[in-house]
Amino acid sequence: MICHTGSSSPFTQVYDAETQSYEPDRGGTSSGVGSPCMVRPIIELNADDGSMVNARGNQFLANMKWYVNGVDITTIQAWTDCYAIRNTNDSLKGTLTVYKNIPVGERCELTFEGVINDPRTNLNIPVTAGPIVLRTTDKSKDQWSLSICVDPALEYDPIRDQLHLYHYMVAHGQIVHTDAAEEAADDDTSYRQAIPIEVRRGTTLQNSGYTLELYRVNASTGALTQISTSDLNEVISMSLTQLNIDLRLIEKEEYVLIAKHGTTEVARQSFGMKRHNGDYQLTPVNAAGVAPSDVNRIDVLQGRYEGNVLDHPACAIKILWKTQAVGSNTVNTQNEGETTEYNLGQAGLGLDYTTAEIDQWIESEVKGKHLIAKESASDGGKVYCDENNVPFIFN
Repeated sequence: MICHTGSSSPFTQVYDAETQSYEPDRGGTSSGVGSPCMVRPIIELNADDGSMVNARGNQFLANMKWYVNGVDITTIQAWTDCYAIRNTNDSLKGTLTVYKNIPVGERCELTFEGVINDPRTNLNIPVTAGPIVLRTTDKSKDQWSLSICVDPALEYDPIRDQLHLYHYMVAHGQIVHTDAAEEAADDDTSYRQAIPIEVRRGTTLQNSGYTLELYRVNASTGALTQISTSDLNEVISMSLTQLNIDLRLIEKEEYVLIAKHGTTEVARQSFGMKRHNGDYQLTPVNAAGVAPSDVNRIDVLQGRYEGNVLDHPACAIKILWKTQAVGSNTVNTQNEGETTEYNLGQAGLGLDYTTAEIDQWIESEVKGKHLIAKESASDGGKVYCDENNVPFIFN
């Protein structure tokens, strides 16, 4: 993917805070006067037998879609009337013309998807291109900058979370709480994510003279909604130098952090957080058959996660033990958890000569994000809290 030859607007703009102007100015909208940026996907076609006559395949493109940070550009409200996609059957087909000026601190990753119709076989072949990134730098001598000191595409793995596991074991009476043990478990896998924030003016690190606002990005429209730390959400606290988030309350979110000097925005930083669910295996240990004298069946799971032994899988994985007597249409859910013990007769085994065997299996899935324990609005919206007035959460 390249910036179309002849375009006077590169991928990176420069913003002058003193004149409040962009260089180059892309015009803002398709009706504005400026120098738009043109981004063209280059589709190269070849065949080992030399049967592909046209090496450039742009003219054969169909079902063309451009994405901004993974979201279809046609669905993003902030991009309305700020782009055009060329649909003429020539070597420039699929070119994205960008009229939008990108605010300082915002990062717009562009990717392309489409299909190519192979004229020899009439088959549609999926094609992708990118990514490239549009951004803006600030050339002001008193330039403000905002950065976060973590990966801007942070992933949280609930199965690896040692602090979550520690609380699970304490709650189930497997270990006794100590401050030292909890502190040791609060490592880089923890759901307590402390995000250091650095705001600079020029090269000088600031700790006053500005305010911070945190916004959630709507995945469908790109619209921003401000997050208040006083509301019930994933934000534990936010100061001028650090943001603390509870990752248990997040499935996938995109954020924008904005720094303001007075009422003027001077810098912003985009970042995202999402859950990572890797491959796990759960294997029942008891492989023995059922003896005539057996009344109850006892079994326990062994777990592995991405190749390693997984202790206490029920901490992050919902596990249901299922049984069905052969010859019966009834499936019984025995219990949830890492172990099971159930009465074979009550499970349907041996009710008659057709139910002399029983199948046992487990169904499992990684638990979703936690929710705050509160009643519905129609029931009063009461929030349930502990003795320290901290809301309970569950999943």
